[in-house]
Amino acid sequence: MHVLVTGFENFDGVPSNPSERLVAALPAKIAGVEIRKEVLSVDVETVQAQLTPLYAERPAIAVHLGVAARRKQISLEQRAANWIAFDTPDNAGHRESGRPIKHDAPELIQTRLPIDAIEKRLSARGIPVNISRNAGRFICNLVMFDSLRRLPTSVQTGFIHVPPDEELSEALGRHCYVSFAQMLEAVVEAIGATSNGVATVS
Repeated sequence: MHVLVTGFENFDGVPSNPSERLVAALPAKIAGVEIRKEVLSVDVETVQAQLTPLYAERPAIAVHLGVAARRKQISLEQRAANWIAFDTPDNAGHRESGRPIKHDAPELIQTRLPIDAIEKRLSARGIPVNISRNAGRFICNLVMFDSLRRLPTSVQTGFIHVPPDEELSEALGRHCYVSFAQMLEAVVEAIGATSNGVATVS
């Protein structure tokens, strides 16, 4: 049994991606469960192929992380949409004017993470958090939709958006952020809540 945790590389407008650094900073095990880490490409043409071998490893839980530079708190995404559209090019120069991710697939798929329990746990620790109904239309939403569609329904799967941390906030010339330490605590707690155990790091 293992937990798959992914983040993303840097991309246009995000010169320092906290989701990538969070993945790197996670311990090898949380609540006694092995953590499988991977940093994903911000490339609509290749990211699904990158995910395929990770799905084949049969994770028990899949937690995908991404940054939303304009948000001010950690966002637990409630659902993914079967739609992709973005004007700013991805890292391979692609743009999408708007299309379904997968024809003959549901319009929306609900998260399989226990986001109410996660929100309660994070709020109790004073971590800024909310439940979001919109994962956007960029590659974050694509990854969430793809995982919910392709992984078995027994796999607890979902997406967490993080806001800028200190490093990204400084790079963007802003002064609003959630500390990296709080974000790391939030991810550990989210995995602990999902695995129905106390999030103890080993």
